[in-house]
Amino acid sequence: MGADDSGDDLVVGEHNEAEDGTHLVATVNDDGTYGDDYVFQASVTPLVGHTVDGLRGISRGLGNGVFGTTGSGGAGVLGRVDGTAGAGVRGENLTGAAVLGVSAPTDPAQPLGVGVRGLAQDPANKGLQGVGVEGRSQNGIGVRGISDGTETGAVGVLGIADAIADIGVGGTSNDGIGVRGRSTNGTGVDAHSDTDDALVATSVRGRGGVFQSGKGAKAPIGLASAGGIAQARLVPSVDGVLPVAGKLGDLYAIVSNVATREHGGVLLFLCVQEGTPPMWQRVQLDPTPQPGGTAIP
Repeated sequence: MGADDSGDDLVVGEHNEAEDGTHLVATVNDDGTYGDDYVFQASVTPLVGHTVDGLRGISRGLGNGVFGTTGSGGAGVLGRVDGTAGAGVRGENLTGAAVLGVSAPTDPAQPLGVGVRGLAQDPANKGLQGVGVEGRSQNGIGVRGISDGTETGAVGVLGIADAIADIGVGGTSNDGIGVRGRSTNGTGVDAHSDTDDALVATSVRGRGGVFQSGKGAKAPIGLASAGGIAQARLVPSVDGVLPVAGKLGDLYAIVSNVATREHGGVLLFLCVQEGTPPMWQRVQLDPTPQPGGTAIP
């Protein structure tokens, strides 16, 4: 029988009880030093032939099984493992979140808090690449980001790359879809750039882009669109002049009469020669506009 009240001696190998918490404090010796780099250590001898936890914390209610806290430069909880088969820190939950990271910033100068951060390093500078955060699923979603914020700019998943050739968010797939964006009432994928092309799509053996609107339908020609919605749109310019910068194949739509653009027509131009300035040629369309709903033979 171990201790059964506060103040009793702990008995190893036995069940011990107390009515108060137990506090271990590391203090310096007469030389002003502390002999080890830990306060308490629990270890399992290699002679034990089955799985044994080195330290186990069990809590009730809303308490934490293990709670670690430190100063601003350390880690509250550190998990370490040697080899690729294990995990430094592992969370398990049958129905909810296995690992939950919470950040609640209070400093207006640093409004962006980080709930979970993954860092991959190359300490030997050998040019090795690591993964900061990896999400893997056998049947479901590997990584899911959800933002409940109501402010403009709230993001479920944000990827940032500082180097010129790096990628903020990358998606790869051998046989499926590398990246998919879906929205019920908003924009599925929004591409934006301040100084370069907002969206670049390339394919080695397929098309750079395929556009389908409405509902998919089967037709003698193969996959088709149904629903009476245009597959692509060029937002026309009201500048009144052709661009002074252009590359071969650029398409440029411009309102033909800025003064009456609410009722004016739209002209389409194709860049046929690069240079200073580039050369543009107008795309000749059917001279007779057709109203919406007109049957096309």
